Amino acid sequence: MKKVFLIFLSLIFIFTFQVKAITLEDITSGKFQSKDIAEVYPSADGVHYFTATNGNTRIVKCEYRTGHEVDTLFDVKTARECNLEQFDGFSLSPDEKHLLIYADSEPIYRRSFKATYYTFEIRRNLLKPLSDGGKQQAAVYSPNGRMVAFVRDNNIFIKKLDYGTEVAVTRDGERNKIINGIPDWVYEEEFALTSTLQWSPDDATLAFVRFDESHVPEYSFSLYEGYCPTYPEYTLYPGRFTYKYPVAGETNSQVSVLSYTVETRALKTMKLPISSDSYIPRIKFTTDPNRLAVVTLNRTQNEMDIYSVNPKSGISKLLLRETDKAWIEESILDNISFYPDFFVIASSRSGYQHLFRYNYNGTLAKQITKGEWNVSAFLGYDEKSRSYFYESNQEGPLYKAIYKINEKGIETKLSERIGTNQASFNPSCTY
Repeated sequence: MKKVFLIFLSLIFIFTFQVKAITLEDITSGKFQSKDIAEVYPSADGVHYFTATNGNTRIVKCEYRTGHEVDTLFDVKTARECNLEQFDGFSLSPDEKHLLIYADSEPIYRRSFKATYYTFEIRRNLLKPLSDGGKQQAAVYSPNGRMVAFVRDNNIFIKKLDYGTEVAVTRDGERNKIINGIPDWVYEEEFALTSTLQWSPDDATLAFVRFDESHVPEYSFSLYEGYCPTYPEYTLYPGRFTYKYPVAGETNSQVSVLSYTVETRALKTMKLPISSDSYIPRIKFTTDPNRLAVVTLNRTQNEMDIYSVNPKSGISKLLLRETDKAWIEESILDNISFYPDFFVIASSRSGYQHLFRYNYNGTLAKQITKGEWNVSAFLGYDEKSRSYFYESNQEGPLYKAIYKINEKGIETKLSERIGTNQASFNPSCTY
């Protein structure tokens, strides 16, 4: 017994001796940060995807089936007129002939940033600055890939790539007063929103949300050199950051939805039956260019409406009203998807969050999923097999798994291991 006890003490000593204390330098150096998988953009062909590699110096096309690279779209070493050593991110035009590449990002709040954007024509291997007027936000291609809408200094601009011209959509943007196309602090923080710019499928219209925060109270706090990142300009004296911040119960931004017609340059405000303190956390064009879906919430956030709005006339029609005794979960906002003949929405009306299918006349077509568990994400619909794909916690509240369910209600589990599973599908939901 004494011998066993001595061996036990020796093991404790060895274990203790080998443990190295974690220092502040270890934490701030990023040594213990998680490694994320590079963001993936599905190709319209359904069998390929696009991603950044080599420390954000290349953008490549890969095959879903094997994961192997099949083509290089962009490389900082070989692109014409490229002075970048690396980039921060990219997006693809819908026709997959152009790239939006951004670098020199400056964070604004938790999710938002401004950066220097570039357009890249893949066929010509040519990189060009999007605009010379200063850093931009929320740049997005039109469906035909011939225009880019973006925000600078709270105003919206459209760059027409065929002619190299830049058109101002709005001119009333002003810090701490009027914001066009991007959200105020409340919307970004509470609704995970960084842009409201929405192109119509026919490229004719750009819709967006306008925020009037003129009457929102201001909040200020001091800035010091020692912040991360550091502010060397405040070495001797602190600076000050002031922004519009409504403490609970105070005045929120007044919001409205506007449409801009590219051909006539006309702005029109949509007619929505909402109160002055209502929220508009999402807008999105359906497959019909004459049907803009506008999601609204009351301030208590226990009543959500989805309107079908004609961007030309501005007339709105209520499609769906969703209510809850407590509040509407923010996750529901990103689980609304629109298809040519119907739309899918998540709802907790049964006590558990499930998927429902609605027609555009506002009638319920069917409840897609049922059970004493929650659907945490709607992932897509395969029109060919008429199957819906989603993420749920059927295996327990600590777990997430990936499933599909067909029109007959037959459910198939797709993920293999128990744990936290996530998925991103190609447009046809075949990979």
